[in-house]
Amino acid sequence: MIVIKLQGGLGNQMFQYAFGKALSLELKQGLFLDHTLLGNNHHIANRTAREYELALFPELHAKLLPAFYKMIIGSESAVALKLNKKFPVISKIRQVENEFVTVSRNALTAINVFEGYFQSEKYFLSISDQIRAGFRFP
Repeated sequence: MIVIKLQGGLGNQMFQYAFGKALSLELKQGLFLDHTLLGNNHHIANRTAREYELALFPELHAKLLPAFYKMIIGSESAVALKLNKKFPVISKIRQVENEFVTVSRNALTAINVFEGYFQSEKYFLSISDQIRAGFRFP
């Protein structure tokens, strides 16, 4: 499972979706979007409040991450941390701004969470026509 933690405005969300879509097709894994960070922006000082904006594109058929998985991924409880150490089912990969991330298949687990902006066409060049087709305004 590929999980993209969305952040930023419409343009940022488009890049994040494109990265996730390309990766999910390459790895033959499901793609889910987590918009938890967007909702939390309303409560963080010096952050611009953002909303989930990819709903503007109905052809994307983007799946939002179910609450059950949000709870597991966001859990910092001792039980969740022990489970992750004993049985690594969750990998979290965070992109540092402007850094190009290469995803190693050996580092992937059952649930792969990606956080970052991924603002490069290099991530989805192989499916760029498909991505552009999905980003059509109604």
